[in-house]
Amino acid sequence: MVDFRINVGDPASRKTFQKVLKPEEASRLYGLKIGEAFKGEKIGMTGYEFEVTGGSDEDGFPLRADATGVVAKKAILMTKGVGFRGGRDGERRKKTVHINHVDRTTSQLNVKVTKTGAKPIDGFFEKKEKKKEED
Repeated sequence: MVDFRINVGDPASRKTFQKVLKPEEASRLYGLKIGEAFKGEKIGMTGYEFEVTGGSDEDGFPLRADATGVVAKKAILMTKGVGFRGGRDGERRKKTVHINHVDRTTSQLNVKVTKTGAKPIDGFFEKKEKKKEED
């Protein structure tokens, strides 16, 4: 199984934080759709609320809000939007995307903070140490 990464965008600080979730934490998010809100307790961030904004599956196909159905991947006719880089006006192409549900094949989930908690958001994420150049 692929690591489940969650990217948390904080509009207040204009920063994005990344966290790798354990399989049991990731399974709590299964069934969410793009645009749905959920409480931070599901991912260990008490007091926060989040909204799902996008993501991608294990093969790199983007989650798309207008793609619905039972099968995880669908080929849809697109003119613009997520997963489509069109060049000419009126150009349409059939592109493969992942449906709007979070499931076991999802490897990355993008969310944004809608309600902040008492603890600062920096405290929930590991800080990367900057390498110092030695003279």
